Amino acid sequence: EAAVAAERDRPGLYSEYIVADLTTLPKEDQERLANAGLNCLVIVGALGFGHIPTEAFLAAFGYISSGGLIGFNIKDELLDSGHFSGFAEMIRDLISEGSMEIVTQKSYRHRLSVTGEPIMYTALVARKLAKISSNDGV
Repeated sequence: EAAVAAERDRPGLYSEYIVADLTTLPKEDQERLANAGLNCLVIVGALGFGHIPTEAFLAAFGYISSGGLIGFNIKDELLDSGHFSGFAEMIRDLISEGSMEIVTQKSYRHRLSVTGEPIMYTALVARKLAKISSNDGV
């Protein structure tokens, strides 16, 4: 459905439009992405909450060339080191192992809850510095 909508709304914009689970890609698709020379990854409103797990983020990160930029936003509470999602630990690990550096980040009010309380998110832009040391595939 997404590919059809993208072609309908923006004809010819994408040379390829892949809809797949990056954690279970067939070898042919892995090679195609690895050889595509990707230098940017943008993920908005999808980290945590069961949408994109840390494993999928790491798989996508693996296809980005060294020096490439990664832009994403995440609910502030998911950045807390004790949160079950694992995103805070994953980001900390990528930085400490030298795979990624944060270029800039900004906390902002995403919206108000039904009770009127602010729901805070953080937008981050990072640079990939190296392959993930624990990832022997990509």
